[in-house]
Amino acid sequence: MGDAPKIGNSLLESPQVRKTTFTGSTAAGKKLMAGAAETVKKVSLGLGGNAPFIIFDDADLEVAVNRGVNF
Repeated sequence: MGDAPKIGNSLLESPQVRKTTFTGSTAAGKKLMAGAAETVKKVSLGLGGNAPFIIFDDADLEVAVNRGVNF
């Protein structure tokens, strides 16, 4: 928790960080990708969605999918 741009820039500038992932807006994703290019970091982006969720291995898949589609 904190100042997202400051935290993001610190992670992108760090030589210890090799990859970053982000789920959120396309505009923010573009900024993160540009920042990651400066240190040639790997990037995984999930952009433009409005309700990401994680399904764990031990979840009831039918229930998880049903709740994800009908939230």
